Amino acid sequence: MRSKKLPVVLAAFVGVLLLIAGTKAYHGWFMPTFHRAEYMHLRLHQDVRDGDSQARVDALLGPGERLDGEQRTSVQNFIRKYPEGNPAGLEDRDTFFGYPVGKKSRVILQYRQDRLVNHNHADFANYDPQEPVALR
Repeated sequence: MRSKKLPVVLAAFVGVLLLIAGTKAYHGWFMPTFHRAEYMHLRLHQDVRDGDSQARVDALLGPGERLDGEQRTSVQNFIRKYPEGNPAGLEDRDTFFGYPVGKKSRVILQYRQDRLVNHNHADFANYDPQEPVALR
């Protein structure tokens, strides 16, 4: 009797392992590769928090590209124009990094002394592919 249950238990165990492996592959490779915007929304809403280190954000989103020159000035002007959405304000030492969302857009995050500022995870609660995810 015991020998008849062993194949069923073993099959169930293998099934659970395959499910776990498939889930990890889906979130670890498939989502970031083929559903980049949805993946970024998910990470920016569930995992990224104001105060996170840049290393932690880079580990979640991939490495960002530092904004300098005109791009930096443009972001600074945006923050000055819309202070209500940027409660930590703007300081000269702040740095900005763009993280690709798709082929033509990116999300821009602001860091102060290696810590994320002005990030509201609630802004990314609802994914709508028709709405821009980020500053372009």
